[in-house]
Amino acid sequence: MGPFTIIPEWVLDNTDLPHGAVRLYGVLGRYADSDGLCWPARGTLAKRLNCSTDTVDRWVNHLIKAGAITVYKRKSENSSVPNLTNHYVVNRGRSKDAAGGVSPIRHRMKPNELDTSLSDLDKMIMEVADE
Repeated sequence: MGPFTIIPEWVLDNTDLPHGAVRLYGVLGRYADSDGLCWPARGTLAKRLNCSTDTVDRWVNHLIKAGAITVYKRKSENSSVPNLTNHYVVNRGRSKDAAGGVSPIRHRMKPNELDTSLSDLDKMIMEVADE
């Protein structure tokens, strides 16, 4: 059996999500680590989904609104490369919200914990590969 991802029913059954947004959730889930964190480039996502980056952006906004993902935009200090890939957090579970309704579980990482330089990310990847 090859690589796969699981799409929770609360995402599948959300009638406010376009079918492409559900597919995007699955693709992000495929890239995500055990904490739900991933950082694929928008162009990579567009290629995998056979659509434009503008369409990816629209679907991302649908997923954010549904509480299915959280996005942290990253900026580079290098002016020749002003934007880095976004950090996406795939919210996989659900919990009771304050009003007693069901809502997606928010990720436990704080935004400043995701503010990691590219070299630090490379080190983390190398450490995981060595384990």
